[in-house]
Amino acid sequence: MELSFSANKELAWAAVVALRHVVHPAVREAAFRLIKKGLVGRDYAIAMLDENWKPGDHETVLSWFENESDRSLRHRMQMDLRKFWERHLQPESELRMLELLYEKGPCSFCREHVVMRMIEMDALSPTLRAECAYDANQDIRELVSAPPPFE
Repeated sequence: MELSFSANKELAWAAVVALRHVVHPAVREAAFRLIKKGLVGRDYAIAMLDENWKPGDHETVLSWFENESDRSLRHRMQMDLRKFWERHLQPESELRMLELLYEKGPCSFCREHVVMRMIEMDALSPTLRAECAYDANQDIRELVSAPPPFE
């Protein structure tokens, strides 16, 4: 556990990657500490909570993602955020999570999955659909130009 807070970045990162699979209250506490202090490995904090989930964590992980300023770390967190919602369903906040991923996520491939899910949920707003029509990702442009499936 203490290795996750090491001054040696490679060692700290390796420890955090290993801890994301461990179910224990101390891992949960470590995830909060990583975020609070902005330490190496904080991009795995959502994955660490995924295995150590408690009610109310949806808002916590959304705020962690939203407040992360490093684009590459936010990308790692983006992938774990989607997995978190898959494992710990909370339908009433899924759209908010998807909108946040669309706005703050740095990866167009991940954004494509977000748009696909919004279409599946019939939750892609006309404004967002219009924006997606000019997306840099051709697959997203094709998604929003396709006619809706028959019901």
